[in-house]
Amino acid sequence: MTKKILLSRTAAILLSLSMTGLPAQADDTSTHTTNTIVQSSDFSQFIPNPTKSTRLDYGLMDEALSYIVLDLGPSLRSRMPKPQAKTGTRRIQGHTSPYRMEGTRVTFDYITDDFLDGLTAYRKELEAVGTRVDIAKLSRKEQLAYWFNLHNVTVLEQISKAYPVEEPNRIKVIINGVKTPLDDAKILNVKGQPLSLRDIRENIVFANWSDPVVFYGFYRGDIGSPKIHRNAFTANRVDFLLQESAGEFVNSLRGFRKGASKRYVSELYSDLEGIYFNDFDKDLAAHLTDYAKEDLVADINRDLPLTFDQYQDDISDLTNGQRRGSSGLALNGELSVPRDVMQFMREAEEKRRTLINRGLITPRGGYVIIEDVIPEEE
Repeated sequence: MTKKILLSRTAAILLSLSMTGLPAQADDTSTHTTNTIVQSSDFSQFIPNPTKSTRLDYGLMDEALSYIVLDLGPSLRSRMPKPQAKTGTRRIQGHTSPYRMEGTRVTFDYITDDFLDGLTAYRKELEAVGTRVDIAKLSRKEQLAYWFNLHNVTVLEQISKAYPVEEPNRIKVIINGVKTPLDDAKILNVKGQPLSLRDIRENIVFANWSDPVVFYGFYRGDIGSPKIHRNAFTANRVDFLLQESAGEFVNSLRGFRKGASKRYVSELYSDLEGIYFNDFDKDLAAHLTDYAKEDLVADINRDLPLTFDQYQDDISDLTNGQRRGSSGLALNGELSVPRDVMQFMREAEEKRRTLINRGLITPRGGYVIIEDVIPEEE
């Protein structure tokens, strides 16, 4: 008989919050403090040894993600021009990345203190569940879904704590008095083992799963990252979500693009060198070909040098890490949206129409459209 564990009663606050409340108050710095006891690493206890049929239910995480994640759909493989400056100034607010219309966006600017408390409670419960049920004894797909969800919820929580921040890779966590980059800070603990985000990716998942497609399950919080889904990973849909993420990323400009004399790939693929790709150029090209659309395959296999593209490390939000006060309500009860967010949403809507016209998505493609909004005063 399959045992089912529900997640999470303690984090139910995630489902009851309006995303149009007052914004959470952020610190003036992107550094925050965590106290922990440093222990030696023993990742062997996370080597998969499936013996249990326990299933984890992430229904509440599904609903939370649906509140804060905007999916921009498949890439059009065209670099976006810089947005126009605000009238009367040369200053451009919001995102300027040429890849800003790819992947997904998280509405960090709308996350309230209470919603952040819910993320923290959920993250802590995931840690506890991983200890209580002995995660290594679940099915391999159940384990993989667990590690993806724990990693991605932690990224959402930590960025929300540091917000406003323009580049997530600059977030530092003070552990026992030492400033540590977020990726390497051992802020998690499962089965008594302190873990960092990098530990989950490299020392647990990459070390125990032979298919490089697992790379696409990890959200990093910036534009250059693989997308975060509007659904949590579960054992029965982990394969589908990974395949969808791989296809979206490989066929986007942030995954691969051909220049006049070079082939450019995401810098994130360097994490896989020597793990999945021993003969890096050849093996990576073969991997990309597996997920590339037909018109891209020839470019991937051209006899040109392979090099890493400039990484798009701007935060994957709506305002490029700037608190705009965009969570407030106008006096007449309609949603008040900053002009840079309005501009971003107009670009997203233009892209959606293009995707529909090209037959790449159906009109009911799951996009969020904001209507009847009141722009901020000049």
